[in-house]
Amino acid sequence: MKYNFFTQPATGSLLLIFFVVAFVIRATLFYAYIQHEQRYYQPDTLSYTMPAQALYWGKGFVNPNGMAVFWRTPGYPLFLAPFYTLSPSSSWQFEHHEAAYKAALWIQILFCSLLPIFFYFLALFLTRSLSLAYMLATIGTLHPGSVLASTFLLTDGPAQLFFVLFLMGIFKNFRFKQDSRHQYLYLAGAALALSIYTWMRPMGQFVGLATIIILFFSHFSVREKIKQALFFITLFALSLSPWFVRNYQLTGKIFFCPLFGLYFNVFNAPKIRARIENIPHELAWKKQCYEAEQEIISEYKKQNGKIGLPVIVNEIICMRPALPWIMGHPHYFALDWIIEVCKTTFDLYMYQCVALYNNIFKWDPLVEYLPEKLAATLWTMPLPWGARILAYIELISELILWIGIFAGLFGLFFQHWRRRFFSLWIPCGIMIGAVVCQTGGFGYARLRLPIEPLILILGIIFWLALYQTYCKKIE
Repeated sequence: MKYNFFTQPATGSLLLIFFVVAFVIRATLFYAYIQHEQRYYQPDTLSYTMPAQALYWGKGFVNPNGMAVFWRTPGYPLFLAPFYTLSPSSSWQFEHHEAAYKAALWIQILFCSLLPIFFYFLALFLTRSLSLAYMLATIGTLHPGSVLASTFLLTDGPAQLFFVLFLMGIFKNFRFKQDSRHQYLYLAGAALALSIYTWMRPMGQFVGLATIIILFFSHFSVREKIKQALFFITLFALSLSPWFVRNYQLTGKIFFCPLFGLYFNVFNAPKIRARIENIPHELAWKKQCYEAEQEIISEYKKQNGKIGLPVIVNEIICMRPALPWIMGHPHYFALDWIIEVCKTTFDLYMYQCVALYNNIFKWDPLVEYLPEKLAATLWTMPLPWGARILAYIELISELILWIGIFAGLFGLFFQHWRRRFFSLWIPCGIMIGAVVCQTGGFGYARLRLPIEPLILILGIIFWLALYQTYCKKIE
């Protein structure tokens, strides 16, 4: 774009300032607030820390009962495991390892402070606009979702770093000329970055498939696009293969992570059942859990304690009681899925502050509704006035962004806009959809963190283009 706030790319010292400011903000929040009362403990935290303890004690990737873990992948537990050297306790109790968790989080905060620099280069690769790159770096420094995620014992913060690295590699590849010798180097970096992300958050395996489609929107020849797609998916698949092999050796089934069995039975099927049987949602949830438990018990009885049989994957078995409700009422399933995806897409990150302040951060309700969460963030639940102001700032910012995005989508119907931004909007839209469309079980704002920079870019670029048009008119 022609109108930029700066005429030269950022120097190392300027990018260092972004890093330092980002670290100071995150470190201050953690030191002054999050570390107290173990606010870094979130609903999914134990499912990462317990396998991490088992890894450190040489027990393998197992739960305290010795059963193999399939629901989580080992990326984040492997990061946490070495820090247990700071905790002499051999207890499984979470509170007995505070020193280990705080040390891990300080390192996590340090690495997550690199995010503004990654945002800068991603925006530069995508748009070649220095003004947009500096905007993204500034937002990455202050973004409430990224700031909070860096201070929690969850994968969202560090995983976002690797996802943005993956985006940088993919979209940098779009800028190469036909005869460039470096596109495969960036594709390899993208595949490895997405692999690390997937070892922490298994949803990345579906993003890898979507990436094949995105690569076909580059300006290379069809033959070259096919070669690049095969190169990317082969390297990506090989990097994940050890976990496929491990799971197959234990269970006799080919899978990376049994994502949807438990999701469908805990989140989707109870909503459908509650409608059909006209019962409270909690009762429907209890019925689904009971039926899944009976199915699991039945499987163990079939084995009858025999040695050498495949390990039973409870999460896969949970699919059995869920599927009849989903297949029997697909319209309800689709409606509920879309509602949760919308919650992921439009929820405010500042709701996490409401949960922290009101001491409801260690568990999730069975069901949440977006209007109720927005109301709680903006006025119905107690929150310090400073945090409340930040919530309204986030709301206004989101409204401006989404006006820009919808206006940009409308603009794609016009020839001039389509010619300028088609190659940007389509691959970004596919990537955004590949991430948020997986969150129809239970939507969170933090689940859209990986593609938040793409949402920001698409929202801001419309306003910058509008400003550019205005400047041309007054010249």
